[in-house]
Amino acid sequence: MLDDDTAQQIQEHAVASHLLEAKVRRAILGQLFAQADQVVGAREILDLAEAFAWVTNPGQSHGGR
Repeated sequence: MLDDDTAQQIQEHAVASHLLEAKVRRAILGQLFAQADQVVGAREILDLAEAFAWVTNPGQSHGGR
């Protein structure tokens, strides 16, 4: 069993980690939307869709090549 201070630190780190992950995903999503204007080929569309899937739901994406 953890003491209260350690448990509190773990909780604070977990919250900070989730916030950082959300900020990173938001930044990547912004870049993906910016790149969407430059997509011209089928492969680029698939790559963009895969990146979007990873950013919005990493557990369900298929992974990279």
